Amino acid sequence: MDRDMYHRAFERVILILAVALFAAILLVSNGDAGVTVTLHREASVLGAEIPLGSVAAVGGESAEALRKLETASVGQSPIPGGSRVLDLDTVKVKLRQAGFDIGRVTFAGAERVTVSRAARRVTPEEIVEAAREMVRERIGPSSELIVIEPLSQPQEISLPVGALSLRGVLRGEVTGLAHVVVEASVDGAPQRSVSVTLRVDRLQEVPVASRAIRRQALLDGDEIRLESRASGQLPAGAFTRSDEVVGKQALRDIKAGEVLTSRVLQPPPVVQKGDLVTLVVEGKGFRITASGRAKEDGRPGQLIRVTNLASKKELYGRVEDGREIRIAH
Repeated sequence: MDRDMYHRAFERVILILAVALFAAILLVSNGDAGVTVTLHREASVLGAEIPLGSVAAVGGESAEALRKLETASVGQSPIPGGSRVLDLDTVKVKLRQAGFDIGRVTFAGAERVTVSRAARRVTPEEIVEAAREMVRERIGPSSELIVIEPLSQPQEISLPVGALSLRGVLRGEVTGLAHVVVEASVDGAPQRSVSVTLRVDRLQEVPVASRAIRRQALLDGDEIRLESRASGQLPAGAFTRSDEVVGKQALRDIKAGEVLTSRVLQPPPVVQKGDLVTLVVEGKGFRITASGRAKEDGRPGQLIRVTNLASKKELYGRVEDGREIRIAH
């Protein structure tokens, strides 16, 4: 009986020693004596976690212990393109939480390290182009006759470094406006979404000034070229054919590339200031004419001042042609 108790006690001692030896081996494998951790002043990381090996130089004899220490996380990374300060005390706490015996580790170097995270910057142009591509796919082959422009430029975004994918998702139908959500993924993992509103307009060929045109110049066709412009952005009164502007006169200076409209081009005057004209007053069953003189230049349909030569009275009349001025009554 005593011999059985002795054997059981001996087995317990052996078990306790084995457990203690295993724990010692585990501690040595995690944080071996003779390991030195030298913290850098600055470091850069790529992923979402900060491995010790990216912010410190780890030295020692055990390759396995060094590998485990170098890959141990000592904190979360800053956002892509951002930075954070990591102090030595935080590093020690993180290592202790990971099961390392930091009493067996010698720490040296800086007291804190500034950690920055590399980023893939996605430009506004890249975001808009992804949205445009979605609209082109929806419209089909006729998209070559369409102008697609953002109402406002989206802001640049910063994403983790990796294989970037931008995918546009159309919200609703394409009318005058298209609402697109651009989804950004890195290495297949969704990261950010950006909303883009695009103006969708058909192209219209219109005559524009091929060079600067001076006020009162008569257009003979050499000053004109046809260009495709978004129809929704054309100014009021824009001409649509070259023959509509040939022979017209510039009412003001016109810049090269400016769309030609009825506001800047008019037929030249058919009545010059000082010309003798026929004044006409006409009504139901009667027509009266008199001689007059133009007090200012006038184009067909324009209201100008004239003088009745017989009465010397100044009147207003509308230019009918180069000879007749119809007097309002």
